[in-house]
Amino acid sequence: EANGGDGCFYSINLLTGEILVDGLPPSRLPLSILNNPLYKRTFGDRNFEVIGKGSFLETRSSVFGRFYRFSKGSILRIYEFKEDNSEMLELLDGTSDGNTWAKDIPIRLKSMHSHWLYRDGNIIVLRGIAFNDRNISFVI
Repeated sequence: EANGGDGCFYSINLLTGEILVDGLPPSRLPLSILNNPLYKRTFGDRNFEVIGKGSFLETRSSVFGRFYRFSKGSILRIYEFKEDNSEMLELLDGTSDGNTWAKDIPIRLKSMHSHWLYRDGNIIVLRGIAFNDRNISFVI
């Protein structure tokens, strides 16, 4: 048993060898996230093993060198970050009509790229649509 620096309590199920976070085993993403259009556009049919961390679900291990955090609320928020929590990017929905931040972006930049907000640098990075396509095409 151990208290993590992230506010979670870690233990091991001695029968299965499974790591428990706050007494719970890792799980998969719920259908409410898997069926979200933004999630489907970015991650396709991929599902991740996640652990609960407050109001978020976080990937249990890195995926192509990054971790992902998904909000549990009614509005899906997706974050990508390195293991040390650096380079935190927030996935923006540039395809939805209700997003005023993207109103002046040409349609091809909306439809052919994913949009990741880097708050520390106050920039938006445009990459390929798939989450593992990290080649930066444009910076706004």
